[in-house]
Amino acid sequence: EAEDSPAPPAKEAAVDADSDPEGAAFDAELKELLAKKEAAKTEEDFDKAQDLKEKADELKVKEVARLKARKDEALKEEKYLEAKAIKLRIEKLEL
Repeated sequence: EAEDSPAPPAKEAAVDADSDPEGAAFDAELKELLAKKEAAKTEEDFDKAQDLKEKADELKVKEVARLKARKDEALKEEKYLEAKAIKLRIEKLEL
């Protein structure tokens, strides 16, 4: 029965708020910037919306650089599942 079989271990693959507080802070800051950008767009304050868009883009660039360094560190430590999870997060941000 499928219910009795244990789930595969994923402890190394988890890149979450507990293992990456900087990532959680990034997520919160990005969410706030995007919400402010949408509000500015709705209010037709296009200069403010553009400024917030640029800030969000800069924040993403910094986060990608931080994550690439984390991925390199994970690879040095042979934490391949963690590196994979970080790689997926990088790809999501670079879209």
